[in-house]
Amino acid sequence: MSGYESDIDLNDVNFVGDFPLQNNVGDYGVATGTNDYLLVLDPPLTSLRIGMELKVAFQNPNTTIGTLDTNGTGAKSLKKMVAGVKTDVAAGNLSNKICIILWDGVDYVITNINDAVLSASETQIGISRFANDLEIDNGLADDLSVSSKQLTRFVADKITGLWDDQGLIDASVNPNYPAGVKGDAYTFSAAGKIGGAAGTDVEVRDVLYCINDNAGGDEVAVGADWNIIQANIDQATDLIAGIIRISTTPEALAGALNNVAITPKTLNDVLAAVILQATQVVVGTSRFATSPETLAGLLTNVGISPATLKVALDNYLNRETQLSIAAIDMNPAVYTTPGRNRYVSVNGNLIMGKDIRLKTAIAIPATFNFVHILNFPKPLNTPTPHQPTMLLSNLGNAFSLNIDFEGRVFLSGTFGAANEELILNLTPYLARFPLEYNGLQPPST
Repeated sequence: MSGYESDIDLNDVNFVGDFPLQNNVGDYGVATGTNDYLLVLDPPLTSLRIGMELKVAFQNPNTTIGTLDTNGTGAKSLKKMVAGVKTDVAAGNLSNKICIILWDGVDYVITNINDAVLSASETQIGISRFANDLEIDNGLADDLSVSSKQLTRFVADKITGLWDDQGLIDASVNPNYPAGVKGDAYTFSAAGKIGGAAGTDVEVRDVLYCINDNAGGDEVAVGADWNIIQANIDQATDLIAGIIRISTTPEALAGALNNVAITPKTLNDVLAAVILQATQVVVGTSRFATSPETLAGLLTNVGISPATLKVALDNYLNRETQLSIAAIDMNPAVYTTPGRNRYVSVNGNLIMGKDIRLKTAIAIPATFNFVHILNFPKPLNTPTPHQPTMLLSNLGNAFSLNIDFEGRVFLSGTFGAANEELILNLTPYLARFPLEYNGLQPPST
């Protein structure tokens, strides 16, 4: 093998001019001081470059963590590597040795202090020894290293005699197998059969490889002692095993080819393009709603399972919700007796009176003539007939009440005493669902 030729001209290489003389082969700089060391190099370093390596002898041992200031570039922490982790130097680390220091852009890292160095493994940086020949041949150790010389010996032992090129065979005349020694290999220069007229078909560039020593002969006699490595592989189809290429996304979407393959990513792209999220106007895939989502009733792109529907219906049916008349829904001319302001909705929209007692807030006698006094939930339909409901007060006086389509309650009658209470017994009615109220505080026109 000829030597390697490089097109690099050493005359064109620029060298950094401030590299210190003390870093020449066998030379080093001396750091003075204790713990906070000073290093003066000639020529001086004007800047620190990441990856720069210095050889330094420390004049005095350190008693604690240390720093190093090189030519006034600033005090930088001195670190060491312990079990693959950068950490502070310990007391005495900087004595009786020349330290090799690497600037990593943040700290000076001393690379030849080996505190608690771990054994190397597939996942741990550390120290390792070279395996011997027997250990390499056994192939069992995963914590040893192999030298280039040992690797060359090992590979040579394994491949010697396993592949020995014997030249070409013209298969166009259907020759018999040649006599062979294990490892012999031939390349076919022309297509035909090997092993006689009843032998195996071969093509140009196929390789014949001997797996057992044999005297040669036809297919029946020695065919089992040879392997044929196919070099020419057909295009795969739905009937033929062979080579195949990966389809593009447009080809996969078109779905017309039967001689290309689809990768998981292409399949995902195709499914994303053809399987749509179902909506109220788009047919597609959908998931089932959770019970909270069903009860909230806000989503239009999820389905409801029978079990979830039952939960929702169970929540809506056979339930009674306590309600009260809000201040915004009450005419200032009336008020409710404390603790006597309750009505209910059954199953969400059947409105029924529970315990409502009205009193007047104006001077007695107080006469109301079809006056808007309250807002109740708006009826589902206009109350029919429009005849007022007759009510009695606790003093036996008669009043009439009417609810219109907006849920406005109109009252007629006279409060004759300050302690008179109107017992507001509502006739049950169906309200709009969800419940709606007139937006204006009584009285309104």
